[in-house]
Amino acid sequence: MREHLLGLFEIQRIDVVIHELQQKRETIPVELGKLQADITSRKDEIDSMNEQSESYSREASNLEGVVQAENLKLKKWDARLKDIRNQREFQALSREIESSKRANNNTEDRILELWKTKDALDADIEEKKNSLVELEANCEEKSVSVKAELADIESSIASETARRDVLQPNVPTNLWRRYERIRDKRKGQGLVLATGGSCEGCNMKLLPQLYIILQRGETVEECPACNRILLFQGFLAQEVTTAINGIKVLEDENLVSDINPDKLEFSPAKLVTNLVKAIQELSAKNEALLARIVTLENI
Repeated sequence: MREHLLGLFEIQRIDVVIHELQQKRETIPVELGKLQADITSRKDEIDSMNEQSESYSREASNLEGVVQAENLKLKKWDARLKDIRNQREFQALSREIESSKRANNNTEDRILELWKTKDALDADIEEKKNSLVELEANCEEKSVSVKAELADIESSIASETARRDVLQPNVPTNLWRRYERIRDKRKGQGLVLATGGSCEGCNMKLLPQLYIILQRGETVEECPACNRILLFQGFLAQEVTTAINGIKVLEDENLVSDINPDKLEFSPAKLVTNLVKAIQELSAKNEALLARIVTLENI
């Protein structure tokens, strides 16, 4: 069963790559969409500003017409004022003329303010138009880049999928279906490693008995917390027994306990002493070979 799980773990690695590529494929168009939304927003803003500019222009033009009409009226009143002999009528018309002149002055101030505001707004519009041209150029460049990147992603997904399809037949059908069901629910991860007594998928500490079962590699087990299939990361007793077959180990270091032949137990801590011994032996052999080479070169 461990052999099937190792094969499935290789498929899981491929599925992780495919899942990341798919997520990237979904994210890339979003960035382009934001640029396009910015362009639309900028165009709407410019249109609104143009409408405001035209509004200022219309109001200023209308007020200029009012001032012209008032000026014509003032000329008539000035001419009439010269012909008035009645004091009360003269004073009344004089007050009317002064009031009209003040109103005209205020209107002219308003007209000047409107034209200044329009000029400032028009300058701002030109600046935003230039910015829009630059933004559209960036968007077009980004669009080309996105198309190329999406094509690369699709190519990579197809390549990884082909690799997975080659490995899939080596996994038993029931195990594959179980894996697919979990993978689809767990963001592309249906199988994770169990190391140090914990599940690497959710970091949950596993029960000692479950961890011992995982080390045997005889059955398919799931994490009680995240429900992902677990694969023990490390040496199995059977694998160690095969690996050290015919290799001399320290007499007092029993790496694999065979008290119960049906349930072999591997002691990782005891492996360290043998590794140190092996390194020392290799080092001694290397030094002997180097000394021999030096001797041969001096002959």
